[in-house]
Amino acid sequence: GRLSRARDYWCFMAFTSLRVSDLKRLKAVHIHDGRIEMYAKKTGEHLIIPLTEEAQRILDKYNKDLSPEDLVFDIQSPQKLNDAVKDAAKAAGIDRTITEVYYIGTERREESNKFCDIISNHDARRTFVSCSLAMGIPTETVMKCTGHKSYNTMKPYIETATETAALEMEKWNKKL
Repeated sequence: GRLSRARDYWCFMAFTSLRVSDLKRLKAVHIHDGRIEMYAKKTGEHLIIPLTEEAQRILDKYNKDLSPEDLVFDIQSPQKLNDAVKDAAKAAGIDRTITEVYYIGTERREESNKFCDIISNHDARRTFVSCSLAMGIPTETVMKCTGHKSYNTMKPYIETATETAALEMEKWNKKL
């Protein structure tokens, strides 16, 4: 139903780095030779994204009997998908509290929310970047998939990877 589709679409974005705007317009013709090849809607960047086995499984589930011009995924709107992703995360029990710190002028503020209440389509793209880097995939390769032209434009995605850093630092404990 609605929640399993939202999960699959979000995971596909996390496995491919696609923005929801590109997922929404992904056609069967963009997929060949084990990769996605298309131009990003936002930047016009030519994307060539190799498909992981997990991404291919999701494609196979939704890509039955499509003509080359058919859209692969049925997405009403990015906002409706965002809402369904939140509902799917809630149903899956992804409800740990996330505390974000931000400043208004010099005043430090903290805001705490359950992850299932703040997860978004765009978090899939951040997940792609942080997981790829944590697996040791070179930055240049990750940037080629995401369409980032410079390290500085990708840097905000890397800075969100504090949990990934904690997992990486755990390697110290395993080597003792």
